[in-house]
Amino acid sequence: MEAGYANLFERGFHRIDERDARDTAGALGINGFNTHAAVKYTLPVTDRLTAYGKLGVAYSEMGGRQNRPGETGMYTGIGARYKVNDRMTVGVEYGNYGGAVNSSSNSNSNSVKVEVGISF
Repeated sequence: MEAGYANLFERGFHRIDERDARDTAGALGINGFNTHAAVKYTLPVTDRLTAYGKLGVAYSEMGGRQNRPGETGMYTGIGARYKVNDRMTVGVEYGNYGGAVNSSSNSNSNSVKVEVGISF
């Protein structure tokens, strides 16, 4: 089981609508957050490489000029982690907040994370 939180800073993230003059001028004006709780299943591929999948529920709120009430939807994610040596790992993960931001057509409900882990 895991939980996550992503703060969408005051510039936020969304798809650019080329028909909207505010987007082409660079004034995004969106802020908010995404959060999720998910079950994670890990599968060893080799002795150094593991792959995993996540399934859960997401909650998102968007503010700024597009102030909308919070929404709940499905969260999914996939990723892989590679053990470089006994002290270092590298990984990549893709997450999708699904229906939690569907009514906001300008919202980007995807995330990509690259990580490096070092133990001492």
